[in-house]
Amino acid sequence: MYLLKATGSENSGVPNEDDRKHSGTSHMSKFTNVWAKDFHVSPFNSRLGSYSLAAVDPFYQDPPRVDNNIVLRSSEKHPKLVARIFSEDSPKDPSLLTASQVLAFIGSWWWVGFLTFPRILKEAYKLYFKRSLQVFFRPEVVPTSIGRRSTKIERDLESFFRRYLAHVVSQADGTIKISYTPAPGLGGPQELLPLNTSNAKATDLLEIKVTSPAFYSRFVHYNHTAEALDRECLFTDERNRTVWISNPQVLKMLSLQHREAIELPSGFDYFADSVGWQLLRFFRCPPAAPSYPDAEKADSPAFVREDIRPKNFSAFDKYVMQHCADGWLYRRCVIRLFLAERTVFGFTEVIDFLDVVVRICLILGTSWVVPNDLMNLYRFGEAGALTGGFTILKALAFNTIHVWSSIKGAF
Repeated sequence: MYLLKATGSENSGVPNEDDRKHSGTSHMSKFTNVWAKDFHVSPFNSRLGSYSLAAVDPFYQDPPRVDNNIVLRSSEKHPKLVARIFSEDSPKDPSLLTASQVLAFIGSWWWVGFLTFPRILKEAYKLYFKRSLQVFFRPEVVPTSIGRRSTKIERDLESFFRRYLAHVVSQADGTIKISYTPAPGLGGPQELLPLNTSNAKATDLLEIKVTSPAFYSRFVHYNHTAEALDRECLFTDERNRTVWISNPQVLKMLSLQHREAIELPSGFDYFADSVGWQLLRFFRCPPAAPSYPDAEKADSPAFVREDIRPKNFSAFDKYVMQHCADGWLYRRCVIRLFLAERTVFGFTEVIDFLDVVVRICLILGTSWVVPNDLMNLYRFGEAGALTGGFTILKALAFNTIHVWSSIKGAF
């Protein structure tokens, strides 16, 4: 479902000939409007163009009937797609239907959803291979639109980013005020001020609005905060932007570098933490390439660049290491992202699936190795202690699934 807001253009309330042609109820009370197309729908259509809607008042007659016409137009105002939604039968009140009537209604429509996906694949095959239509990769959402729902990892990383941003602002000098708006569905706007600064003294205003939850999973790939903001907002194609910044000049007032040297925790009690942070630093890699690279640099070998900087902890990592008691959660999320980017094209769901496969293999292997009767642990044959030793190893193998979980949880 898409929520459309009126643009206030001159043609907003005027139906055109295409709308009239595809509507046979022009004498009835109608609602008509035009909206700019600001979201990505199909890989064979760009984000340019507009939608027009002509909807008949469903309560104009009794019983109520639906009759809506939707026309998709290109940026040149040419109609590309016409869809009509209309009633074929009298409406039914769900609160008055019996259980058998509900089942009969659902049963009469089950095949629609079942066959829709294969039909989409068939038509996409024809458009791409037979018609050679241009493919438009999915751009990031514009600030005025609504992005996708965030994943569990992105929700966890947002809480760390919020705290990190508040820490950076609190250390700033001068009269700065930042309004931070997280990705849709992750909370409301929050105003951040430096220490010993009030709203009345704040003269330099900066608004940071995260437009896509992908910002959080991409942000952790960068070694430097300034570099992350540059590549995710300031110096990239507007279709690649995952964050919007109102006044970039104010960023100079923030200390985005963590220049203090940091040492990993030492000692037996912190062994797992130390190994976990070392793994994070080892697996760090650049984020996935944007969908719309710069046209001049994309095909030119002169612009091929390789990051030769040594792998180190980012300012974000150092903040979490020093100030967050739940840093283990951050570390676990980031390592999963890095592993997914390095091995399975960034799909963390594949990492989760492989984890399930490993668990199943451990369970099946254990059930094959471990004897059914664990009393063999106490039965010594002619080999004496040797037989008992092998039985002990088999008994330990029974807990491999728990060992695997402990290893993952430790890092």
